[in-house]
Amino acid sequence: MNFGAKSVGARHWRGKLFSGDTRLVSEAQDEGLRQLGKRLAQRGRNKWWAFEGFSHIDCCFITSQCVLFVEGKRTESVSPSTLWFQQRSQLWRNVEAAKEFASDKQFAVILAVEREEDGTTALAKAASSLEGSYPHLDSGQRAELSRHLIGFVTWPEVVTRFGLRPQCLLDRVPKSSPSPA
Repeated sequence: MNFGAKSVGARHWRGKLFSGDTRLVSEAQDEGLRQLGKRLAQRGRNKWWAFEGFSHIDCCFITSQCVLFVEGKRTESVSPSTLWFQQRSQLWRNVEAAKEFASDKQFAVILAVEREEDGTTALAKAASSLEGSYPHLDSGQRAELSRHLIGFVTWPEVVTRFGLRPQCLLDRVPKSSPSPA
């Protein structure tokens, strides 16, 4: 497996990280943290220890006390993985990014979806991918982060709650049934 890496060195370290051998995993984690501390995340693009590229959050609300990230999905679903880290869910990646971005503020991530079934499905998949998305964290740290994925809201609920015109959603939603002739 190449773990999405082009270089032999990157494949070597990523192989250790996912080897299942606690000694090799620990060695790779220590080296990854050392590199991260030395280079900072901003200069970590395409490094073996970077789980993915930079996150692109759809919406971010910031107050003096909290940060709320909104992951908006209209016609697509939540990404279940990254290029080389197949267990890394987009929602858990966003929760971890929100924590880092918020610093000492409270933080949360909410999903905005078209239909309630989409939200229910996405949250069920997220729950089943929690451990796999955070192999670098212990169970207590994973449990703590899991409290910050606070659920989902549907786009029609957003439109109603904020008194928006319903037509603001129509041009982006695929038609579920053919138009009458």
